[in-house]
Amino acid sequence: MDKLKQIILDALVYSTLAVLKFIFLLPLNLWLKAASKLAEQRKNNNLEYQEADGMWPFLTYIKQFAFGFGFDAAIFLSYFIGIIMAIIFWFISMLSAEHLFPGLIDGFQTAITIIIYAYLAPIYISLLRDIIQILLIPFRKFLSWGSKPAQQMELEIKNK
Repeated sequence: MDKLKQIILDALVYSTLAVLKFIFLLPLNLWLKAASKLAEQRKNNNLEYQEADGMWPFLTYIKQFAFGFGFDAAIFLSYFIGIIMAIIFWFISMLSAEHLFPGLIDGFQTAITIIIYAYLAPIYISLLRDIIQILLIPFRKFLSWGSKPAQQMELEIKNK
């Protein structure tokens, strides 16, 4: 019976810590990863149209801009935009309230809600990027198949 209690306690502690890490640490880790990727891109000067090559240089550049830069930039800027929006909405709700105290409470709740959404935004943006990339797999496969040279088969036809 003690072994069962220990197993249940270990599972409860582990699952609770895993959920808390997912909620509180994953958004920050995604944000830090996006920031480091953007810094690396700036250092390597990766986002230049002149560097785009291949069969479709403009589409290659657009793909690099959207997937290599755009999603990471959205993740990185989400925290700053969230803080600015929280402050703006807090002031707007304070100014539009009839009495100062209800406006302060409503504005504070709105600001906290926006900050929570902004903090979790890296999860949503990363999920959106991954879903779009999954949806583009058939298109990539088609382009890969279409760019291959035609294959020829040598057949020997024997008459009996």
